[in-house]
Amino acid sequence: MESTQPDYDNILPILSGPSPWRPESETVLLEPFTYLTSNPGKDMRSHLIEAFNVWLQVQERDLAIVGKVVSMLHNASLMYGSSLCSFVFVLVGVDVKFGGARMDDVEDDSQLRRGAPVVHKIYGTPQTINTANYVYFLAYRELFKLRDWDASDRTKDLDKVVTEELLNLHRGQGLDLFWRDNLECPTEAEYIEMVNNKTGGLFRIAIKLMMALSPVEPKVDYVPLVNLIGVYFQIRDDYMNLQSSQASQLAHPTPRDLTRI
Repeated sequence: MESTQPDYDNILPILSGPSPWRPESETVLLEPFTYLTSNPGKDMRSHLIEAFNVWLQVQERDLAIVGKVVSMLHNASLMYGSSLCSFVFVLVGVDVKFGGARMDDVEDDSQLRRGAPVVHKIYGTPQTINTANYVYFLAYRELFKLRDWDASDRTKDLDKVVTEELLNLHRGQGLDLFWRDNLECPTEAEYIEMVNNKTGGLFRIAIKLMMALSPVEPKVDYVPLVNLIGVYFQIRDDYMNLQSSQASQLAHPTPRDLTRI
């Protein structure tokens, strides 16, 4: 039987080498993420990528990476947002309502997402937060594969594209939380700006990466169109929730963004 004790007589050589990471440990760490992705949602971002690729003609290998990166970031944001708010909720010990697309489970004290128990109710808040952060970095590792395949100028700034849009996403979410916590009602213009940052961020990541990787000439800027789609997507989602007779059973039962106007 293999010893479970470290070889303390040779501890320095052991610590001088790369830290081993076992596949079974990776499986354990990714369990919350695997659980969430085993019950997929509408997958609108994948459809958006496929539609825009009719124009952009990104090669299949690169497109698969773009889709994977966007999917990982989207699902990690679902895990991280709801779990972080749950963690803060527990710390402050008061009945605070948190808003935002990635905060639904905690805001409504939801037990279900996509018809299944929410991640942090099963795995706990600390593990879910850690896994979500881990997946963010795994997404960057996938992104770097594009640079490994193609060291040209078109791939050198892809990580900057993703980082900037993740900043925008958190800026939008931050304003959303500020308005909610301070009982401030934004103007319609402020609301649109917030939604464009928060909801449009992942849409723009997909399209900006595809634009950078596209061989099609002349180059066309599709970002304004994607921004319009993102804002429409959020407002329509909230409006449909208002109209739904089954709103209390949906993953997004309260139209938080729309009711702020």
